[in-house]
Amino acid sequence: MSLMNIEIIGLKNLITKLDSINVNFNDAISHSMNLWLKVVERIIKREKLSGQVLHRRTSMLVNSIRTGILKGQDTVMGFITAGTPYAAIHEFGGEIKFKKRNLTITMPERSYVRSTINEEKQGLFETVLYESFTKYFKGER
Repeated sequence: MSLMNIEIIGLKNLITKLDSINVNFNDAISHSMNLWLKVVERIIKREKLSGQVLHRRTSMLVNSIRTGILKGQDTVMGFITAGTPYAAIHEFGGEIKFKKRNLTITMPERSYVRSTINEEKQGLFETVLYESFTKYFKGER
């Protein structure tokens, strides 16, 4: 289940214009975005899912958090996913209906992914854009 996608679109024109200096921006941005996603993953696991938003009981949710990068020709997309059946209801809130007992429980939203991304989005732009561009313009690969 993918909870949040971050996508940078429109690199094709920039890459085409800068081909003459032999800079691979897809790789630069992928590398920097992956570093940023690992920071966000660490914050989610160590802070949000360890008492700040949710209390850890079994570690199943913490252990299911994964990040990754999908690359296209002119697109780099980072993702954060959680692989437990109850991940979404904690993130977004909702209702759990027990038909046999004729009971409905309303779960409040307790965002741990979206709130972390929102808090760390300035770091995304600083890390992904600034670091990757300056690193690759200096020829550090």
